[in-house]
Amino acid sequence: MRHLRKWRPEGRPIGMALVRVLLVVCFLLVPVHAWLWARRDPETVASIGQQRARILTRLEALPARQLVIVRYQPQHDPLQEWVYNGADIDGSKVVWARDMGGEHNQELIRYYKDRRVWVVEVDDRTAKLDAYPMTNSKTASAQIPMPSPHDFVSGGQYYHVLTPEIEAESAA
Repeated sequence: MRHLRKWRPEGRPIGMALVRVLLVVCFLLVPVHAWLWARRDPETVASIGQQRARILTRLEALPARQLVIVRYQPQHDPLQEWVYNGADIDGSKVVWARDMGGEHNQELIRYYKDRRVWVVEVDDRTAKLDAYPMTNSKTASAQIPMPSPHDFVSGGQYYHVLTPEIEAESAA
């Protein structure tokens, strides 16, 4: 901004005016950003991170490498992003990708041919993980244990609450 302020094409102080306009725009964007943040549902914001972390933990515990294709609902908030990867994408145990449609997904699956493929259906409040529908029986038949309504989180750890009904099912 210091250099822009000194800019004077044809002797006119254009740079000074641009710096002033830039500062005003920045200050005006602060309440707009606060308003956008305030209207977000805090339950959704917190649960997105927990759901993704839970799925990631379960997939990382599996022996094979994984590819997760994330399918958003049309009304999905673009600020609630699920797809992000580490710097070494090809070396990661779990790779996340957006659903790009059948043909493009197949190209991605061919590239990551040594991975099990999953699809996560994401809407505003929940996420559902399933094996990606394809003819490869190794991938299509794979199951991953997902948390039940009796699971809860405390301090980043997942615990399973045993109710009398669940104990009876476990004993059988």
